[in-house]
Amino acid sequence: MKSSCVSYPKNHPLIIIRKCQVEACGGDVAAAAVLSFLEYWHDIKISMSKKAAQANDVAEKHGDGRTQDEGLWQFHSEEEIREGILGAYSRDRIREAIETLVRLEFVKVGRNPNPRYHFDRTRFFLFLPDAVTEWVTRHYYPDGRKIDDASGENGSRSSENRPRSSENRRAIPEITAETPSETPKENNSEQHRQSGNFALRPDDPPKKRTKSKRAESPDPNHSPFIQGWCREFEKHYGHKYGLQEKDAPAVSRLVKMGLSVEELLFIARESWDKSSYKSAFWCKGHSGSILSFEAKFNQIRHEIDRLAAVP
Repeated sequence: MKSSCVSYPKNHPLIIIRKCQVEACGGDVAAAAVLSFLEYWHDIKISMSKKAAQANDVAEKHGDGRTQDEGLWQFHSEEEIREGILGAYSRDRIREAIETLVRLEFVKVGRNPNPRYHFDRTRFFLFLPDAVTEWVTRHYYPDGRKIDDASGENGSRSSENRPRSSENRRAIPEITAETPSETPKENNSEQHRQSGNFALRPDDPPKKRTKSKRAESPDPNHSPFIQGWCREFEKHYGHKYGLQEKDAPAVSRLVKMGLSVEELLFIARESWDKSSYKSAFWCKGHSGSILSFEAKFNQIRHEIDRLAAVP
């Protein structure tokens, strides 16, 4: 646990509720508290699942069955959840919070997944990290800045909500280029010219000016990131990084996230350091290459925050 100015008793229960969790739950703080509780136990289940898989592998080699549970379903009574969130809400309120999480598809609720115990009426919960991560990445940049008008289902962005910095303008085409717009073609083209996005849409006629030198020139952070990654990788692992051709588009996406090269490399170094933790999952299996690091960037970043609190 990170040091504090107050000396608290060791291993006392702690509940962390993030602002983005409350926003993801539509302002329902109770639902956010239950979500945080289930996320905590999901991380524990991941660690237990890996150990169970190892035990089952050994058992199979000796002709025995795979008896250890490798699943990620967790079971709690409403009273246990209430104790887990330090009694902040009543059982009725917790029941409503669970319904909210199911409706948002952040959590699944079911019966005992083991067919041998089909008679068991205990409720089981499956935390869905990909759904939560997808919400976070749609609403926040990796450095914590909120994406303006990220919830707009119409796929358009008002000019007053566009981030003003040049780094943010580079990120906008990556988001809006894949989102269909209902704006008429003429206005749509003018909007792209004003925002600096010269990428062609499927319904735009080909124009030479869309292939400007500015659009074709590589990002100035592209080479510094690759050089820094290779240098830090060799320093950490003791051997050179095997750069691959498919790493190039991943680097392009990374440097457009709004973070500096040094910030990206700091996160990479942290993920390599945290990969030795027993409960590490994303850092251990997805930070060894640029391609996988970019693909699971947000999961890695969240796991680093979680592991930072591990004693």
